[in-house]
Amino acid sequence: MRLASLTKKFHTKTSTTNLSSLLSKCNAISLPNRFFHTNSFTLNDSNTTNNNNQSFTIDTTKEINCNELPIYVKIEESNIPPSVSDKIGRNLHKQLNHPLCIIKTIIQNHFLKNTNNSTIQLFDDFHPKVTTLQNFESLCFPTDHTSRQPQDTYYFNSYHLLRTHTTAHQVELLKKGFNNFLISGDVYRRDDIDATHYPVFHQMDGVKLFKKNDFKELLRNGEIIGKRNEDGVLVEVKRKNNNEGFEVLKEEEEEQLAFELYCLNELKQDLEGMAKSLFGSDIEMKWINEYFPFVEPGIELEILFRGKWLEVLGCGLIRKEIMQNANYDTTENVGYAFGVGLERLAMILFDIPDIRLFWSQDNRFLKQFNQNIVNDINLLLNTKFKPYSKYPGCYKDISFWIDGKKWSDNDFYEIVRELAGDLVENVSIVDDFVHPKTGKRSKCYRIMYRSMDRSLTNEEIDNIQFKLRELIPNKLSVTLR
Repeated sequence: MRLASLTKKFHTKTSTTNLSSLLSKCNAISLPNRFFHTNSFTLNDSNTTNNNNQSFTIDTTKEINCNELPIYVKIEESNIPPSVSDKIGRNLHKQLNHPLCIIKTIIQNHFLKNTNNSTIQLFDDFHPKVTTLQNFESLCFPTDHTSRQPQDTYYFNSYHLLRTHTTAHQVELLKKGFNNFLISGDVYRRDDIDATHYPVFHQMDGVKLFKKNDFKELLRNGEIIGKRNEDGVLVEVKRKNNNEGFEVLKEEEEEQLAFELYCLNELKQDLEGMAKSLFGSDIEMKWINEYFPFVEPGIELEILFRGKWLEVLGCGLIRKEIMQNANYDTTENVGYAFGVGLERLAMILFDIPDIRLFWSQDNRFLKQFNQNIVNDINLLLNTKFKPYSKYPGCYKDISFWIDGKKWSDNDFYEIVRELAGDLVENVSIVDDFVHPKTGKRSKCYRIMYRSMDRSLTNEEIDNIQFKLRELIPNKLSVTLR
């Protein structure tokens, strides 16, 4: 399962030459339905609002001039299938009583009520169609990074795609002056077919910036304390509370390091509180160092849940190159960022075994969840998905010789998913070998068909498999075995 937008697939440092000027020229923001000619929007979340009950309107009349954008991957035609495009606008994260909306609301409420985030802004209505600039260049992706390829990403054309992470909106919001916000929305990736992967899923990103001048004021007032390791190196900085093992830091003393460690501690406190809001105050947690593409240093929060350590989210301090793309002086400003996958949290918390269920319109699933549990931790922790039936599965194998050198499993998975839809529970590779004499590669896939709502007939599955065998040689460079 993915760790939200902070995917571990990354990256060598990429040049940001001329990127700031390009970002300023392309100074448009992809807001609600902007690709349906909406001129502006008002932020007004029906589930939670900010503390001052303010709404925010942002002008979206300026479209990005695509002639200004470089093309790193030329797209001849869109690779977005109908099964994916049909899900644009479903917005499961905004549907009251849906488990994804419940998770989103709990996180929003935590940051609105229980942290020093009185000015936090909530965004959950951005249209998923973004530019390559927003999704890749603004976040310092290398020009040849694998996630740019159409095998991994859904493209409208060479300039526009379905966002692969909600982080695609981070730089543009920072450039608009928002410095403390949460973004939630649907994201899209071509991926495996199994119980934890789906081409559409939902993420929430959080960002908060800190000014060094505010930190200096805390230093001057003697409100900042620090802890050193046995070599005398400063390793932890926070506000005064439990002073055991800490010393009061003086102004100018290792100022930049102290500032960054302070921001990192604020991040940990905010996210530990979020985990308690979801899993209860007694949940055991630990932090481990980890690499994530958009932050440095990167850390990962794990929780001890039912005897197992589970990854919850990735986070860290925003990379300096990304801050610079948003026109911030990195000697005076530091920001934290985190990303969570809403499906992942919901599956852990509610015992939901299959990611396909989130798209079910069967009342036997939907009626098991109620938005009111966001206000009652006991109800929340006692809400568990109860399987209403386990219908029998049926598996079929398909094997073929690959005629060309290029091959992507995702291309095959896309055809299977488009033909069979959510009747496919899992696709696994059961054989992959190269013939010792001819040098040709052979692959065999096992497709497990199982409906979540009804029993499938052998005739129905045989018909799908027959169509698949007809379609595969026409779509891919393969010879059936």
